[in-house]
Amino acid sequence: MGGHTRDHRHTQRRRLHGICKRVIATEFWSIENNLSLSNMDFHEFADAVDEEGIFRGF
Repeated sequence: MGGHTRDHRHTQRRRLHGICKRVIATEFWSIENNLSLSNMDFHEFADAVDEEGIFRGF
């Protein structure tokens, strides 16, 4: 079971590797806090960027 979980995480990291997003300074705390507390996943922030690829908040 542990191997499957490790493989899944590795696949997820490879899929996200190289994704570059920008964030406005006033929203950086939101990403840092929610990721460090595991309240949200990276893809939730990545999906919320505008057409310029900038996260401006929810």
